[in-house]
Amino acid sequence: MIYLILFILLLIAASVIVAGKIEYIFFHPVPYSKEHEFEFLPTFGYDIKPFYESVVMEEFSLDVPNGYTIRGAVVRADKDASFPDGRKRAVIMSHGVTANRYTMLSHGEIWHRLGFDLIVYDQRAHGESGGPDCSFGYYESQDLIYIANEMRKRYPEDTVWGLGGESMGAATVMMAAPKLPWLSFVYEDGGYESLRNEVPAALKYKKNIPYFPFTPLTIMFINRRHEFNVDDVRPVDWVKEIKVPMLFVHGSDDHFVPTKNVYPLYEAKQGDKEIKVFEGAPHVKAVLMFHEEYYEMLKSFCEKYGII
Repeated sequence: MIYLILFILLLIAASVIVAGKIEYIFFHPVPYSKEHEFEFLPTFGYDIKPFYESVVMEEFSLDVPNGYTIRGAVVRADKDASFPDGRKRAVIMSHGVTANRYTMLSHGEIWHRLGFDLIVYDQRAHGESGGPDCSFGYYESQDLIYIANEMRKRYPEDTVWGLGGESMGAATVMMAAPKLPWLSFVYEDGGYESLRNEVPAALKYKKNIPYFPFTPLTIMFINRRHEFNVDDVRPVDWVKEIKVPMLFVHGSDDHFVPTKNVYPLYEAKQGDKEIKVFEGAPHVKAVLMFHEEYYEMLKSFCEKYGII
């Protein structure tokens, strides 16, 4: 009996240690470099490098209230881009975990083609930005609110603004948008409805780690080690407060943020909304695999709601 008790105690101790390490890795991911994205993303069909080489990226840095510097870039619309109402258009793009500002050029090429200025930036603890760790949308949404308000000051008052993001960036956008009442539209690709549901999905996808006991223990470490609770990251609650037209996008073969996440998000949104699930696309790869179809989707969405 004593050996059984010792075995159980050792098993519990080992589980706690493993869960603690999982939580640390979860919130301290190793970000990809620009070079990695230039080499990796084209394997899914669309090469972002030609667009990158064809435009000028005007670098900027902002010291956000959370205590670090966010770095990003603005890609101006072509000089001959114009709209019947004479107003400028701009969209701010937020990337996901391990990605960087260059990742979002896959979306950016489309917006540039539609005549928008493109604003991309490195999320906290990614790329060239500061910050101690990744928070899966909690602090990132606060950063985005500040970034958006600061960038708006640099544009004409009547500029038409939108937000877009993928994965964690989608969660960031959904949580920030209700605090930016001057937006004209929002779209998300591959976002999760809640961090509590995303933790077990990510653990299973990345390492095939079973739910019990690791998910409850990992969530325990999240709540103990951070100044926010895992249930403070619930994009599905914030979507209810978004008043402008919104587009929800997901891939049917997404196992990192399972496709089922998109439906409660879509249902939570009141008012003007659209949804598109790309058949055969894994996590946030539809924009690469079906780039022209993605372009037509965004163009149609913007035309339908008078954005362009």
